[in-house]
Amino acid sequence: MNNYGLEFNKSNNYSDAIHYFSKAININPIYVNAYSKRGNVFDKMGETFLKNALVDFNMALLLDPNHENTLFNRAMLFMKNAEFQKAIIDFSRLVEINPNDFEAFSKRETCYAIINKIQASIK
Repeated sequence: MNNYGLEFNKSNNYSDAIHYFSKAININPIYVNAYSKRGNVFDKMGETFLKNALVDFNMALLLDPNHENTLFNRAMLFMKNAEFQKAIIDFSRLVEINPNDFEAFSKRETCYAIINKIQASIK
């Protein structure tokens, strides 16, 4: 089921991808990758589905707090929603897990820079 979801996701057939990732989760409710991938699809589907994406990312991280792809994708979702402090937490966790994750370092620095810019404009 998960593989079908991946294939439909690749072809931008998001409703079928969601369907098959959901089936994979129904078969195995602790399948971290299915939650993570379904969250990615919800994220791609736009603003209406961002809460669904967050729910799936949270579930995947509940099952595996060190799931790097999910941490990165949730952090990016937080950035998209201007929740920079939350993004920093996830990017920092990624850096703890993998000190060579330069993209996480860079994105975290971007979040800090945005926060500093916002704070400076308020003063």
